[in-house]
Amino acid sequence: MGRYATLKKEFEFLAKTYGFEISLKQKHGAYYYIVWANPNKNIMVLYDEQVEAPISIRVYDSDSFSLDAVEYKNEFEQSSGSPREKIRRAAEWLSNAIANKHIIV
Repeated sequence: MGRYATLKKEFEFLAKTYGFEISLKQKHGAYYYIVWANPNKNIMVLYDEQVEAPISIRVYDSDSFSLDAVEYKNEFEQSSGSPREKIRRAAEWLSNAIANKHIIV
C-alpha cells in the first residue's frame, strides 16, 4: 500500500466519526497530503519523505486559509518503525487528542 493510501486509511476515522471530507490531496511526489475538512476545522496530514520526522498534522479553522494553523509533529513517535507504523501512531495520537478534547473539531 502506498503512502497516500495509508494516510487515507489510517485517518479515515475523521470521516467516519467526525464527518470530515477530503477537500484537497496530493497522491504522488516527494510528499503526500490530505486535507480533511468539516464546517469548523481543517486537518492537514502531511507525509514528507525528504525530512527525518516525515509526518505533520496541521489543524486550523476552516475560514482561515491555514493562517492560524497549529502544527503537531513532535507529539507522536517518529524516530523508529516503518512509514506505515509512523502514520498509524500519528493517527492514533490524533484520535486520542480529539477524543480527550485537546483538539476541538
